[in-house]
Amino acid sequence: MKKMTGLLVVVSVSLGSLVPVYAMEPQVGDVIELELGQLKPTQSSIGYDQIFYKLGRYHRDTKAMFDELCESNGQKGVKHYTDVSLPNDNQSYQCKDEIGAHKDKMKTVVIGPDGQYFLTDGHHTFNVFYQMPNGGEKLRVNVLIDKDYRQWTDWPTFWGKMVAHGDAWLFDEQDRPIDYNQLPTKLGISNFSDDQYRSLVYFVKGVAWDKPTQAIPFLEFYWARELRSLMEGSQFDLSTQQGFRDALKVTSRNIVSIQSRDVGSSGMSAEQLGQWQKVDTKELEKLLKKKGKVTDALNYKAMSHEVFAREAAGFEPENK
Repeated sequence: MKKMTGLLVVVSVSLGSLVPVYAMEPQVGDVIELELGQLKPTQSSIGYDQIFYKLGRYHRDTKAMFDELCESNGQKGVKHYTDVSLPNDNQSYQCKDEIGAHKDKMKTVVIGPDGQYFLTDGHHTFNVFYQMPNGGEKLRVNVLIDKDYRQWTDWPTFWGKMVAHGDAWLFDEQDRPIDYNQLPTKLGISNFSDDQYRSLVYFVKGVAWDKPTQAIPFLEFYWARELRSLMEGSQFDLSTQQGFRDALKVTSRNIVSIQSRDVGSSGMSAEQLGQWQKVDTKELEKLLKKKGKVTDALNYKAMSHEVFAREAAGFEPENK
């Protein structure tokens, strides 16, 4: 096989198998391999505690890390890995399926002016990959091309199309409108602001709501926007188990009680966004158990306090 460009594309052939080829011009529907450093964000905030949970989970459960690396590549999960396997060496572990076999599980990008790649789904997952040991901007991932906007060569028009089509969230961590020039230029947790409400919405998924089959873009941000009018997140101390428990109880109760037909100005009802009729208290308590999501997040925050303090001051993460 002759290498024509540095972009790996996975296409279907007549026999129905997935064969890697190299294409001159990536097209919508193609799977391409990129470095994390090549992906341009389309939102300015993330939920830090969601990132901390994943990093904490990876710290105690290496399989979870390789499972998510494989899943993000459309390969279902990890089939084999060893104690010396590394996330930045895809020859050191084996996934269950071929790259792109499960496109519905892959993160998506839009091709923009100058052939740049804008990440439209996966800011949390790829920020985790960026922060984890042996991750960083050189880590290679496979993404699905969702749209091609190369015809919109001027930036105002491009970003207008992105917003109109639900491919960008131009609001800050307090839900104030921002200009596209205020977006981060690359991944890395220190380049994003922390939206506490976005984290709380994530943790109560499977407790008070769940993602519908046909989910709208930035669904969690619409929930977060609605919650801002119902509760004061700053009253909770999310550095403690009790503070987190209290916050999740209030968040869950608020979500199941919402009756709006236009949650967070989404144009959709709470039910359409996946609202449950009642809180699953057993699932909520699981979050706080020894291997629960909240416990992983708190453990990682305690373990990495100094690291993230350095990054907040402008230091690059250490990827050993």
